[in-house]
Amino acid sequence: MIHGGLGTDRRFDLARVVETILRHHPDVVALQEVDSRRTAAPASSAFRVLREAVGGHRVEAKSIVAPDGEYGQVVLSRWSLGAPQIQTSLKPRASPAAPSKWKSRRPPAVSS
Repeated sequence: MIHGGLGTDRRFDLARVVETILRHHPDVVALQEVDSRRTAAPASSAFRVLREAVGGHRVEAKSIVAPDGEYGQVVLSRWSLGAPQIQTSLKPRASPAAPSKWKSRRPPAVSS
């Protein structure tokens, strides 16, 4: 969980989240509590910031889309993903899922 980019020091700093991801060079990362409603500039979606910084392929599941921003989850992958599926539940949440296209095996990428 990235708690919308809010650190333990109670400062919003999405750049720290990006730096942590890039430092570890993951093949796949699933992030919960992506919240663009906390950004200083409303035009800067947290989904967009993460997508542009980490690159690669993605599946986004936005549970809340409002005039002041979006909230939800994202799966980012260096490897291509199959057709995304957004699974919803009775709670106001959505889970992104997509089959990965790895050559050796194809485990699904799911975030909940």
